Amino acid sequence: WTRYAALHQRILASPYLWNPHKVCSVLMDLDRLTFALRNVRWHYRIVKNRLRLSRWMAQAVPETPYVAFCLSHVPEGSTCAQAPRWVDQDLVAEQLAINSPSHLQIVVKEHPRSFGRRGPEFFGPLRDLPNVTICHPGVDNYMLLSRASAVVTITGTAGLEAILLGKLVGV
Repeated sequence: WTRYAALHQRILASPYLWNPHKVCSVLMDLDRLTFALRNVRWHYRIVKNRLRLSRWMAQAVPETPYVAFCLSHVPEGSTCAQAPRWVDQDLVAEQLAINSPSHLQIVVKEHPRSFGRRGPEFFGPLRDLPNVTICHPGVDNYMLLSRASAVVTITGTAGLEAILLGKLVGV
């Protein structure tokens, strides 16, 4: 595992609100505590989305041929500034599903840092498409990319990792 992958696994492993490191750091800083208390509804929504999404996201890599589409963390400078036409990642995934060959699944993997921020309003329409599988961010990227027929990404390291694995990549 790379340090990057290990960091993302740690982010996913601890419950969002009950991460002791986060709680202690917020309690020690009065400005952060005030900000956190003002945003209780936002934190509640993230926890609720994580619980709901964890129930219906795939926890394993599919066995059928597929194209992997790794979502980028939003907002992020590389996505918003370098690829502003592609910021609506749900539309990109939808177009992949509509225009892909019928034998290929589209596996959409959520970014670990965005897990819970995008809820059913984002993933619901994608989930309704017959050839789309939404993958939990805890699924190992190496396994996902190494078994994929091709990889599509907007920005990020998934494209580079797929190139190193010898996969067809669309950026």
